[in-house]
Amino acid sequence: MAESPRARIVAVGDLMFGRGVTGAFDDGRRSAESALAPETLELLQGDLVTGNLECLLTEATERSPYSHSHFKARASFAEPVLRRFHCLNLANNHTYDFLDRGIADTIAALEAWGIPHVGVGPSEEEALRPAEFEVHGLPITVFGLTSVGTIDEGRSKYRCARPNDRALALVREVRAKGSVVIVHFHGGEGDFDHPGPESRKTVQRLTEAGAHVVLGHHPHVVQGWTETNGSLAFYSFGDFVFDKREDGRDRALLAEITIDQTGVPSVTVHHVGRGDDLVVRPLAGSEQAAERARVHELCEAIAAGRSDALYSSALGANLSGSVIASLKKDFRAGGLKAVWRTARRLNPAKIARILKALLARGRPRG
Repeated sequence: MAESPRARIVAVGDLMFGRGVTGAFDDGRRSAESALAPETLELLQGDLVTGNLECLLTEATERSPYSHSHFKARASFAEPVLRRFHCLNLANNHTYDFLDRGIADTIAALEAWGIPHVGVGPSEEEALRPAEFEVHGLPITVFGLTSVGTIDEGRSKYRCARPNDRALALVREVRAKGSVVIVHFHGGEGDFDHPGPESRKTVQRLTEAGAHVVLGHHPHVVQGWTETNGSLAFYSFGDFVFDKREDGRDRALLAEITIDQTGVPSVTVHHVGRGDDLVVRPLAGSEQAAERARVHELCEAIAAGRSDALYSSALGANLSGSVIASLKKDFRAGGLKAVWRTARRLNPAKIARILKALLARGRPRG
């Protein structure tokens, strides 16, 4: 009896080759492969390798006022690593860092290398258009979505795909046709160990619509994953290639996902880390054991329904730090208009929680 076709999918989170990564490795002689240890490069092989491209491949200099960090790298520097990928998500909050030229240059580079990309296009329809693959006879469809995109739709000719009703309908349609459905989702709150209620509900809607695998990124730290009703959902892979290491940003996941015609994925998760030299290496020994135990607790919190409360508690504790500091950076980068664009991305429930936490912090104690 012939064995049913199966695919080995390898997924990682944010790939950012600019700023400190460029400074550490782009000396004219080395490529971005220098940021990956040989053992990591060995893991980065599969029938379909995918991740989130968190920087632009451009020489553009005009910056977006809607971003307080602007990420770009030389295409030739990033090329040796990116050529290992079969599909890259572009739907994220750094897509517009260098305006339309940055997007156009990035898309041109990827297309010249024959690397499909998802999540950004000249219309909503094009942004929502998935990448389609056939691996050992198994159809696989990859979408890219973001809830934190910063493209100025009044000025730009591009659009980011969002996890709206139209996206959910497309996921249902593709699933009904018998394809394996993988969705990149770039959203959530940065530097929080637990997913917020909004991102958790978005992931739930995607899996209910038919996504076999959801690949989450943007929070910069690992947030764990769930396996429910035949679907696999990662809330945040953490930063794979990046230049920051503080507050847990030096840890990330690399997932090997195997899926066949039954549509039920199985997964092996590798924990990787970056040292002072920024090189990505698989964790080993006691370091690996400690990280596995920590991430297991994060997964348990999501599965047991405790993650919402843990997120809310962290939100209240960090308002004066992460949230307000982020809004201040927006103001410095683009004034009140940039702050307003960020505020518009917060739904009423999140705004209510922020106000409640602020009021609680302002009350006298005792």
